[in-house]
Amino acid sequence: MVGNVRPHRLAVLVFEHPSLFEMAVPCEVWGIDRTAVGVPRSEVRVCTPDPSPLHTDVGYTVTAPHGLEALRWADTVVVPAAPKPSGQREAPEAALAALHAAHRRGVRIASLCSGAFTLAEAGLLDRRRATTHWSALDRLAALGVDVDREARFVDTGEVVTAAGVSAGIDMALHLV
Repeated sequence: MVGNVRPHRLAVLVFEHPSLFEMAVPCEVWGIDRTAVGVPRSEVRVCTPDPSPLHTDVGYTVTAPHGLEALRWADTVVVPAAPKPSGQREAPEAALAALHAAHRRGVRIASLCSGAFTLAEAGLLDRRRATTHWSALDRLAALGVDVDREARFVDTGEVVTAAGVSAGIDMALHLV
């Protein structure tokens, strides 16, 4: 690998009460240097719309060192599970606008599990096939999304959704 080639830039967009496991998937897949075995270089930035420490789903507190500016920097944005995949607006408006703007610029957008709800909120799943966790498929379909109930992940080229966190590992490896 040529040392002066710019690394692939990945932003992991997280919200309050993130799943540590789902945060870890993109960080592990893209964040570990595997150039010695032929994997392209990547740089990862974990970001959030609110700079406050985040209280995870398992009681740990983490700090995301970047804000929404990371979405302007990124080649790919990954959104782990939504805080509450209820089908109602959950993500802050600024995050939805930043996702939409990134998509308009040609940034690849991906979600793990119920992160698909955040993509739907941002309007990125309109007229697109997508998937999410099996327990939330009906709620995603109720939002007018063309839900694929059988796929582990759906890659439309611009937007990629994974059914659950283990499918998210498969999706991440597919994208690399």
